[in-house]
Amino acid sequence: MDKILAGARVFIPAEPGLTAEWLRAQLDRRAALAIEAFQCPLDVRGVRVSVQSGGPGFWVTIASDDREKAKEVLRRAQRVAG
Repeated sequence: MDKILAGARVFIPAEPGLTAEWLRAQLDRRAALAIEAFQCPLDVRGVRVSVQSGGPGFWVTIASDDREKAKEVLRRAQRVAG
């Protein structure tokens, strides 16, 4: 059975000097400092972060193979965006 990748995907507009590599490094550092009580999607322990160029910005995917963690990532992302 194939694993289903789930979580949240957000778009970050490009800014002068912002690269996918720099953004990824910053997000990885932030995720490493996860505090479960915070409401940021990066604070769900064990998530994976990926960054892809997307025209005028970057697509950031925060995902987990664990269904409950993925749901929590999505809930938090919707709350932040809402």
